[in-house]
Amino acid sequence: MAILQFRKPREEAEEYYDPEEYYTEEVYEEEPYPEDATSDREDYTERIRRHRRAVVIRTVVLTLLMIGMVSFVAYRVDTRVFSGAEISQVSPLVRSSSSIFKNLGGNVFSYSRDGASCMDPDGKPIWNITYEMQQPMIDIEGNTAAIADYNGSKVYVVTSEKTLGTVTTLMPIRAISVSRSGEVAAVLADSNVTWVYLYAADGTEIAYFRMSMNQTGYPVSVSISPGGEMVCISYLRADGTDVKSSVAFYNFGSIGQNEIDNYVSGFDYRDEIVPYVRFISDAASFAVSDERIAFFTGRQIPQAGENIFFKENLLSVYSSDKYVALLFPDSSGVEQYRLEIYNARGDKITTIPFTMDFTDIQIAYDRIYISDEQSGKIFDVDGTQKFSGAFGKSIDALIPGSRIDKITVITTDGLERLTLN
Repeated sequence: MAILQFRKPREEAEEYYDPEEYYTEEVYEEEPYPEDATSDREDYTERIRRHRRAVVIRTVVLTLLMIGMVSFVAYRVDTRVFSGAEISQVSPLVRSSSSIFKNLGGNVFSYSRDGASCMDPDGKPIWNITYEMQQPMIDIEGNTAAIADYNGSKVYVVTSEKTLGTVTTLMPIRAISVSRSGEVAAVLADSNVTWVYLYAADGTEIAYFRMSMNQTGYPVSVSISPGGEMVCISYLRADGTDVKSSVAFYNFGSIGQNEIDNYVSGFDYRDEIVPYVRFISDAASFAVSDERIAFFTGRQIPQAGENIFFKENLLSVYSSDKYVALLFPDSSGVEQYRLEIYNARGDKITTIPFTMDFTDIQIAYDRIYISDEQSGKIFDVDGTQKFSGAFGKSIDALIPGSRIDKITVITTDGLERLTLN
């Protein structure tokens, strides 16, 4: 058995070690913090707090001042009455002779028999599509548009920012309407019946139903609500020796799922023709006959609202997402025309008498734009005239913007900007 020998420890290591000899109570005693240092620290903290508070106050004051200045400038522009106009070049424009220009969400939307395109007010191209159509027809709702050929089989759905998709039908297209989100209601003709199809923007079929002359009559006008859930159709039917028009509402949401053909409400007009129906919003719509304008209210099941009967022949109808404008000859003989403005409930807001051989009337940004090739008139919806005068150049189309004093125009020279002063 092996024995391991351990060395004997050194004598110094055997001495007793007393830690108290080196560490006493005095060493661990915390030295008092000087009173003046505590005061300095509190003063420093308070100075930081005051500085931060001052920065916040200055930021809030400057923000309020900026908002006030912007609001003041906008107020001055909106309340100003303009007396002159200047046109400045923005960019050249290549287009066909059949091109038609429209306002699409503040951008310039152009379509013809060969294709369609969109560009911003500075002339920057956004999108372009090509097709071949004999009789193109369009519908615009806010920033969304649909383009189709009468008796064709394709619907192109676009917005002011991009193309959404293409709808292909199996029957000839007779009428279309588009929602803000891109759903399309299309009236399709068959040999003995007429169909109404509802499509998503990518061409997916959502729903459909059929109509016949004996049951409902022939569809004259169709409109889909901005949200894409409701469809309104006006029908014309012979009733013996008389004619009868009907306005029907179809709900493709949860409320209409249990109804036959999604039909939720309808209204008949004997001895009247209703050639135009339109949604103003998801909860408001109207129908125009040769005798009246009928307003309807209700998001799910529309009900009859105000009815305004005409004393003169109605010349034309214009609408936006807030207002409806009816154009009549001015019976007083003082002016050439009379434009009556109504809100979505059917309340008359104002009457605007004017004299002009106009080519276009638009409602945009709570303003009325009346123009011909050489001049124009601008009114607030309350009837206040903001501008009346010559443009200084012949224009083909006028595209209103959010600012009343800056208007995009199309001339023979291209895309230009009309500045009111």
